[in-house]
Amino acid sequence: GGAITDNQSLKVDYTYNAIRKGEMAPIERAKLTLSSMIMTIAADRLATQISSEAIVFSRSQLGYDVRGRMMNNVIREVRRIIDTGIIYLAISASLQQANNSGGTWASASDAVVKLVEDMGVAKTKIYNRYYTPTAFLMSQTNADRLSNWDGFTRLGWPNAILDAAGFAGGVKGLPVFATSEMSDRYILAVNRELVIHRVFQPMQLKGPFPSYDSTGKMIAAEQYYVEEYNGDVVPIPQKASHVIVT
Repeated sequence: GGAITDNQSLKVDYTYNAIRKGEMAPIERAKLTLSSMIMTIAADRLATQISSEAIVFSRSQLGYDVRGRMMNNVIREVRRIIDTGIIYLAISASLQQANNSGGTWASASDAVVKLVEDMGVAKTKIYNRYYTPTAFLMSQTNADRLSNWDGFTRLGWPNAILDAAGFAGGVKGLPVFATSEMSDRYILAVNRELVIHRVFQPMQLKGPFPSYDSTGKMIAAEQYYVEEYNGDVVPIPQKASHVIVT
């Protein structure tokens, strides 16, 4: 804690990476650990009921099958819920790490170029952990905000790309994926192996089943439900970083 005097012992701490020891020298052993995680599989289900009148009148007057359209909407709703769960699991993995933000971008006052800089900082955090970021994930709103950056002009950055819809398609050398299921408050830099998602049983449509009221009397309607077994887990949270958007 003080000045070093004559004849005083000085202790130095260091790390010795003994991989270049010369010809015929003994080879050091590496120490690796295998880990495992439990993935919980559960069924995602959603049901609907279609009246007999809706089936008959839609076919005769509107010229389409209400059964098909109704079940298509139910399946899409389940897909949105599953995707939202996966995305929020990724956000949670990034937020649980200390000092994991690339910065905070105020959408009302900060220039768009600051957002690009913050995204670069978030990307670099993953690189510095010896993982490779493979994409940015953001909401459609933030993808549109990012598309206003000057780097997307003809004289801008060569790796800044707009997609066919006019949203940001790529920046900082990484593709940008925009989805309506993503929160407007965060932008994620991720490795594609961040969330492991397994479909244990694909989507199935089951029905029709008869309908009854609370007294047990039959109702002129058909009931259906869709079912898919899924599981999600984040084995390595360090494969994500984020930018906060205010």
